[in-house]
Amino acid sequence: MKRATIVALIALAGLPTGWFGARALTPELDRAAQGIALFKTYCLPLARHERPQVGPALEPLKISLGPDPFFDPRSGWLLERTERECSITDVMRLLTKDERDRFAALAAEAIPPALPMLEPGVLQRPFRFDALHFWAQYPPGDKRRWGVNLVRFAAEGPDSNTTLSITAPPFAVVSP
Repeated sequence: MKRATIVALIALAGLPTGWFGARALTPELDRAAQGIALFKTYCLPLARHERPQVGPALEPLKISLGPDPFFDPRSGWLLERTERECSITDVMRLLTKDERDRFAALAAEAIPPALPMLEPGVLQRPFRFDALHFWAQYPPGDKRRWGVNLVRFAAEGPDSNTTLSITAPPFAVVSP
């Protein structure tokens, strides 16, 4: 009887200790930073007309979203690529408000040094987006125009996903 009580107490004490210990050893994933890392790894190289092989951490999806969709199950980001376009979106697992704000700030920090030839865009017409940031080279209508944009149509609801995308230039850009 005493032995069973001791074993039960050890088990009861061990479960929460193990659970809290595992959480302390496994830090929470920074989804905003992970999204920017995915964009830098798989999308920014399109500016140089490079297309890196997708790593094993991303799962290919058999859905009709695009010709080359991959999902990162840890961070919830969806990566879609074509020959001239690449985007990441949180459509599969939406970012929180704080994560959205952090993601926009990280994008604003990451894009200018990575692609210094791009200039921040200024909207010519009033648009109603929850978030719209873009960096482009060449004026609208120019066949050479290309760039990066961050878009979120709505703050809540079915259109509240955040997307960061690049449309590659028709020529390879020489990195600084």
